[in-house]
Amino acid sequence: MQGKSIPKFLGHFVVRFEDRELEEDRSCKVLMLELLDARILERFPVSKLSALERTRIRQEVFDIVTAVYKHGVYFPNVYLSDFMILNTDRTLRLCGFSWTYDPGESSFSTERHIKAAISGLEWELNALGYG
Repeated sequence: MQGKSIPKFLGHFVVRFEDRELEEDRSCKVLMLELLDARILERFPVSKLSALERTRIRQEVFDIVTAVYKHGVYFPNVYLSDFMILNTDRTLRLCGFSWTYDPGESSFSTERHIKAAISGLEWELNALGYG
């Protein structure tokens, strides 16, 4: 999925802030992801896309979300603002994984949550002209 549906993971490191008052605020974990030449999908002018491209992008949104959930990555909310459209070939990447959860450790109903996420994205896509 890396590099195809989500940005490539390049590595990680920890930044320390020794002068912070609270111990839990003194270290920050940082992930490095590939730099994308892209724009946020919800801000991309739909008028620049053909009907075929709009249909492809709509399906790609659903395919990416379904694939991410299938790989065991769950997030409370997913919006079109979490998708980037690449300037080079207009393919999509899902970003915004800062709020993910383990369904085994939460009270979320995974099946119901997936349906709600898809439904919300469907509404957003229709409102922006991808319907």
